Amino acid sequence: MDESKTIVSQLDLAWASGFLDGEACIHLARVKRTCGNGVNYRLRVAVSQNCEDTLLELQRILGGGFMTRVRRTMQHTRQIYNLVLDGRAAIAAIIAVEPYLRRKRPEAHVAIRFYQEGMPGLHPGPNGTPAHIWALRESCYDSLRRLKRGQP
Repeated sequence: MDESKTIVSQLDLAWASGFLDGEACIHLARVKRTCGNGVNYRLRVAVSQNCEDTLLELQRILGGGFMTRVRRTMQHTRQIYNLVLDGRAAIAAIIAVEPYLRRKRPEAHVAIRFYQEGMPGLHPGPNGTPAHIWALRESCYDSLRRLKRGQP
C-alpha cells in the first residue's frame, strides 16, 4: 500500500494531539511586509525533536509541513529536527487534532478563530484590509501571547 495514501485513524490523531500538547508551539508569526501596513500574520505549528522518525510519523498523520535540521552546537548531544506546518497545513492539523487536545486546546481555539474570522488569505487590493479584520488578527496574536505566558 502506498504510504502517502494511508488512512489516518482516530488513534493516530489522538497520538498526534498528545505529542502536540507536550511538544508543539502553536503561534501566529508576525511577518514584516514591504507594502500595506508593513505587517502580516502567519499561523504556524512548530515541533522540535531529536528523533527524526517520530517527526516523520507526525508529518504523515498531520498531512503536511516541512522538516529541517537544526544546526548542531556544543549544547546538542544529538541532532535536532524541526517540523513546521504553515498556513493551510497548520489550520488543517489543528482542526484534525482539536477534539483530543487538552493543554493546547485554548491556543487551538484562538488559531481556529484567527483562520476562520481573520481571513488570512484575504488580499483586498488597494483599499487595504478592513479595520475590523486587522483588529481581530491583532487580538488573536495578543491572545496567543497571553496564553503562552499562562494568562487568560
